[in-house]
Amino acid sequence: MDLLEELTTRQADVILANSLFTVRVFRTYFPSINFSSTVVHPGINISATLIVSPILGLLLLPQLNRNDQGSDCLTFLSLNLFERKKNVALAIQAFAAFKATATVKQNWRLVLAGGYDPRLEDNVSALKTLLEIATTRNLTYHILTPSKKAGTLPPFDKTVTSPM
Repeated sequence: MDLLEELTTRQADVILANSLFTVRVFRTYFPSINFSSTVVHPGINISATLIVSPILGLLLLPQLNRNDQGSDCLTFLSLNLFERKKNVALAIQAFAAFKATATVKQNWRLVLAGGYDPRLEDNVSALKTLLEIATTRNLTYHILTPSKKAGTLPPFDKTVTSPM
C-alpha cells in the first residue's frame, strides 16, 4: 500500500506542505519523490491585533471575539493531534508566561483543539501531561468532547466550570 501511495503521489504536478516538519516527514516516507520544499503556512487573520510580549516577542492574536453571550475573551488557538511529538505543552507554557507578563490584564483564553483517540496510549498520556502542566501553572481548564460516540475520556478531573 505504501508503494502504491508513493507511486501515485509521484504523479502530482505540485506538492505543498503546511510546515517544514511536514516536509521532513514527507521526505522520510517518500524518499524517491524529489520535490522543492514549498511550504504554505495556514492562513491567519491579517487584521489581527498585534501584541508585544517581552518573553515571547511579537504575537498575532485574533480580533476580539463576541459570541452570542457577549464574551470579551481574546483567544489563542492551537490545533494539533494530542501527541507528545507535537509539543502542545509548549502552547500552555507560553500562554501561562504571557498571562504572567501581560501589561494589560484581560480575559485571555487558550483553546487546544485537535485529534484525540482514547484508545491510543500516546493520546491519553499527552492529555494527562497537558492537564498536569495547566494545573501547575495555575490555569483552569474545561474538557469538551464532540459527542459520546467519539469515545469516552479517561477519568480526568473535568469539574472546572470557568476556564481562564
